[in-house]
Order: sequence, then C-alpha cells, then structure tokens
Amino acid sequence: MTIRFSQTWDVFHHRHRLTLEREVEQFLLDEGRYDCFPSLNYILAELAGNADKANLKRAHFQQAGLDLTVPDQYSRGMASFKSAVANSGSTLALVLRNQGAHIKIWFGREEGNLIFSVFNNAPMLPIEISRFQEKVKMARQFHTIQEVMDFELDQSEGGGLGLIITVLMLRKIGIDESSLKLTSSAVGTEARLVVPPLAEQGQEILATSVVEAINQIPQFPDHVLKILRILEDPTKSFVHIGPIIRQDSSLIASLLKAANSPLYNLHRPVESIDEAVAILGLPAIQEMLIAVTAEKLLVSTYHRAAVQRIMDHSLEVAWYCRELTKAAKIVDNAANVYVCAMLHDFGEIIVNALVPGLTDRIAELCRAKGWNSFQAETLTNGFNHSLVGAALAEKWQFPEKIVEVIRYHHLPQEASRKAAPIVGLVYLGDFLWQKARDLVGWDDLVPSVLETFSHKTKDEWLETFREVLNKRRNL
Repeated sequence: MTIRFSQTWDVFHHRHRLTLEREVEQFLLDEGRYDCFPSLNYILAELAGNADKANLKRAHFQQAGLDLTVPDQYSRGMASFKSAVANSGSTLALVLRNQGAHIKIWFGREEGNLIFSVFNNAPMLPIEISRFQEKVKMARQFHTIQEVMDFELDQSEGGGLGLIITVLMLRKIGIDESSLKLTSSAVGTEARLVVPPLAEQGQEILATSVVEAINQIPQFPDHVLKILRILEDPTKSFVHIGPIIRQDSSLIASLLKAANSPLYNLHRPVESIDEAVAILGLPAIQEMLIAVTAEKLLVSTYHRAAVQRIMDHSLEVAWYCRELTKAAKIVDNAANVYVCAMLHDFGEIIVNALVPGLTDRIAELCRAKGWNSFQAETLTNGFNHSLVGAALAEKWQFPEKIVEVIRYHHLPQEASRKAAPIVGLVYLGDFLWQKARDLVGWDDLVPSVLETFSHKTKDEWLETFREVLNKRRNL
C-alpha cells in the first residue's frame, strides 16, 4: 500500500474541502485517472461531510442532554439537529474538540486499485446502521437525477439524497455500491472505497430526443459562415465582407440593433453597418454576427420567450466578461470571450423544451447542496445543457475553442491549457451573474480559475469583482 495523502481534522470546514479537492485532483492526474475526478471528488467530499455530521450529532445530543441509544430521545434529537448545526455550529465544534473527536481521510494505491478512506472516531449505533442499510437499498432503485427529484424523500434524517447521488456517481465510473464498504467498531467508523483499474468515467451520450432536436435546428447560413471565415484572416477588411452583408437586409437590421444595445454603450445611435465598423471595429461585427444569427435560428425553432430568457442572461454575462477581459489584460481574444459568453447557455433552450424546468430544478438543488451543476447534469442520461450546447456549436461549425468553452463553462478546471483563459472568464462572468442575485458566495469560486490569471492575487481579483458588480448596479 502506497499512501499518497493522510490528514486528520477535528471538523471538516470548507477550506478543508478545498484542500482535499486539490489533493484528489493531483493524485488522479498522477495516476492517469483524471477522468474519474468529477465523480470521486464528489463522493469523497460527501463521505467526509457525513463523517463530520456523525461527530456533530453526538455533540448536539450531549448539549441537549439526550441519549442516542434511546429511540424516542434519538427521534427528538434528530428533529432539532439541523437547526442546532445552523445556529450553534461553533459551540458544537468546541464540544468536539474537547471530546477529542476527529475525522481522518487518507487515500493511496494498492495493487492497481485506488483506495479512499474516511474515518471518524464515533462508532455507529444499531439504529444508524439500520438507517444506512435502508438508504442503500432505496438508492439502488434510482437511475437518473430526474427520478430522484421527482421522488419525495423522507427528510427526517437527511433523506439519503447524498447517498443516492453517490451511487449514481459510482455508476458513472463503471462500478456499483459494493465497492463502498462501511464498517464500525468500538474505536470508530470507516467508509472505504476501492476503485479498480478498469473503472473510468463513461463517455457522455446525448439523449436521442436531444440529437433529434439539434438535427431540426437550421444550419448556419452559408453566407454567414463565409463572412466568419473571411474575418478569421487578419489581413481582410470590411471591403471583403461588406458586399455579402448588404445582400441580407434582415441581417443588417439585427446587427444595427445589437450595435445600439446597452452592451456597447455608444453615445449616439449607429445608423449604418459602415458606421458600426468604424466605431466598433471588425471584431465587434464578428461577435454580433454570431450572436444575432444564433438567436434568429433558435427563435425559428423555439418560443421567443424561452430564447429571450437565455439571451437576457447571456447578455449580462457577456457584459461581465467584457469588464473582466479588461482586468485580465486579454486583448487578442476579447471578441471570442464575448461570443462564448453569448452562446454558453444555448443548450438550456433545447433541454428545457424537451424536459421543461429541468435545468432550473437541478440548479436550485445544486445551490442548496453546494454541488457542481455540470456533475449533477451528467446524471440526467443525456440532458447536460453544456454538452447539448457544445453539440449545437459543432453542428454550426464553430471553432473548436468556442465549442470547448460551451462544454466546460461549469467545469473550468477540465478545459485545455489553450482554452483555459476564455473558459475561466466565461465561468467568472456566469459566477458574477449568480453573485449579483446572492445565489453563491465567494467561497464557491473554483480556486484554480484565478490561478489562470496570475498577475492578480485572489484578494485583488475579489476587489475587481466587487467593483464590476457595483458598476453593473449603477448602470
């Protein structure tokens, strides 16, 4: 057995979770098993959180003067446990320290298997073992996160939601719940996960209905694709694309509408394409061309209100990205950042047309549980909006960089080194959209994203984010 990481904590704070995430990520990279990171990172954090709650539960019962082994007192204590943690968490943590309570997490490699262990020095009671077995039995019946959300879980003691998601995550890497063993003795309780050499993250496959829906969406017009190809050549100018644009009066109208939008904040109305190019430049024309054409094609297939909802969100995210691009000192890819921001959530339009409200329900659940929405959507059996959007971008023959940004805007740490800056900016723009609505906290930021822009410290970036949010409020 080769131990790669071993750490003991009295409580499992958010900063410990970040430490654990970084160590697991590097371990899987070194082992050539990074494809399993999304699932294993969630599972290990869930096990650690459960171990921490087991210790906190005992501190709560002690504070409340209740006996864990007496059934009616156990029920009374569990009824008030959640509120006690929320209102008196620091007091309970102090009790744990005085008791010498702790959790120990280690992982390593043995004969090709990856071993992950979470231990807490609190033996399980018979009633806890019975409840755990019931939850495992219940978890086996679910196959997608949609089924989980439609099922009314008993919330008297956590409801087993975390365990259900753990089982689904294990299936994503090709193993079942038998690989996870829970044992208890007089000295404590251990959850141990054995990941065999053949386990790997399954390739995401889009649902048949999604593939059919994408096939029904019109292709990008040939003349628009021709303009975009011309604009990729830095030696070309408006002289080369002007005649093509002027042949499409509806395209001209759409471009002028976009040029006069609040996003560009021009001091006077733009009345011609020539004037728009002179004031905004060709990169702006390129970004507007992609955005307005994509919107037009989606409106031709889906309800305008559904498309407009995503467009409104995307426009605000694009505004944040434009401000962050200046702060990140990115010049060459500024237009690409805007285009990616405008297109990043177009997959939601397709998903919500097929399964109304799915992405909103998953997002709400993930915010409540502190989960990553991309990982949760991988449990939908083919309705991950990031992957749906990427597939649509591939159909529309967008550059690979744009496809990659759409695919990983909720999972920026998986982007290639080449695409990482743009993926990071779109992720941050989307994060600020959520922060403006108090849906996330600063601790929810993926740490590695800020490391991509190393010319600023984390504190300097947080100050920049606050300035950008204030500027948006004052518009």
